[in-house]
Formats: sequence, structure tokens, C-alpha cells
Amino acid sequence: MNLTRPKTRINKILVELGLADSRRKADQLVDSGVVTINGNVAKVGDLVSHRDNVKLEGKSGKSR
Repeated sequence: MNLTRPKTRINKILVELGLADSRRKADQLVDSGVVTINGNVAKVGDLVSHRDNVKLEGKSGKSR
């Protein structure tokens, strides 16, 4: 039995963390290169888990 949480697209996570107002805006932020996942620049469509460290311009968000 697999008890790990599924990975989620970066744009959805940015909205859930309050770092973007919409998924479309989140994709624009990712395209501009200001979003990082575990210190690496994110790409549109990247998948993240609850263990990953997601930041926008070096700042973390808070889960809603």
C-alpha cells in the first residue's frame, strides 16, 4: 500500500500557498524565473510534493 501523497503541479501549489492569485498568474511567475523548488528554478508543469521547498523571489508562502 502506497501512503505517499501524490505530487501536485507547481501552479496549483503557488495558489494554495497564497503566492499567486490564479493558476494562470502562477504559470506566468514560473515562466519569469522567480519561482524555485528546493533552490532550483521551476519550470511550468513541474510537480512538487509536500516535502519540497517552494519559494517566490526567495519568500515562502503559507498554506491556506
